Amino acid sequence: MIAPINTENLDKAGNEYWNRTWDSLGIPAVFDPRDRALENTSHLRVHDYLTPRLTKPGLKILEVGCANSIWPHYFQTYHGASVDGIDYSEIGCRKTRVTWEELGLGGTIHCADLFNPPESLFGQYDMVVSFGVVEHFKDTEACLTSCAKFLKPNGILFTMVPNMSGLAGQLQKIVDREVFDIHVPMTASELSAAHAPNILLVETCEYFMSLNLDAINSSRFAEHYCNGIIRRAFSIPTKLVWLFEKHVCNLIATRTFSPYIVSVARHRG
Repeated sequence: MIAPINTENLDKAGNEYWNRTWDSLGIPAVFDPRDRALENTSHLRVHDYLTPRLTKPGLKILEVGCANSIWPHYFQTYHGASVDGIDYSEIGCRKTRVTWEELGLGGTIHCADLFNPPESLFGQYDMVVSFGVVEHFKDTEACLTSCAKFLKPNGILFTMVPNMSGLAGQLQKIVDREVFDIHVPMTASELSAAHAPNILLVETCEYFMSLNLDAINSSRFAEHYCNGIIRRAFSIPTKLVWLFEKHVCNLIATRTFSPYIVSVARHRG
């Protein structure tokens, strides 16, 4: 007998990993796009990228993998959107509900399996977004297709994944192989091809930002002195590049050095 497809079967990390991760984290700092500090660079780039796609009044947005995310507050506060979330980590959902209540967010967090969600959510959203979710699933196409079910006709699916096929992935493998192993490395062309063409029309799929070594996860070393050394080794070149880009011009995003891949696709309806 073939087991039904579900999140736990396809997620390389697994529910136990996410429960442990979210249980160890506090409430994330909110992102204010008016704060142009250098440390905000990666968030500001996402803001600049998404803003032209957030002009429709009364947008309904669903974030897939919403646990501990800064983005629902951003979408509601700075774009007037109504935002819901879905995640299958019970601890992540519970802690995130507390955060949303403290921030005054009015949306609903659905603690549910992405591959077997409440059917009442299907076709309800103008935009479905994910930030570092899709790359954890063994079947990328199945994950994207499940995300697309929540979209209205012509709705937008925005996907952001770490570029584990580039320098960041190679460094992650050296710093913490276990973290690397819960990801599916993919190129921009591979992510683009994983969008089922009969359901989603890919508008763009590209490497994003020139460098961000701060995105490499060294949290397992957090209680040891070597974590500080690793963080400085990654942070210094990153901040120098960002400083150059802030005052001169943005560098080209490349397959080798870009920390992320982003895609925008529309539901064919």
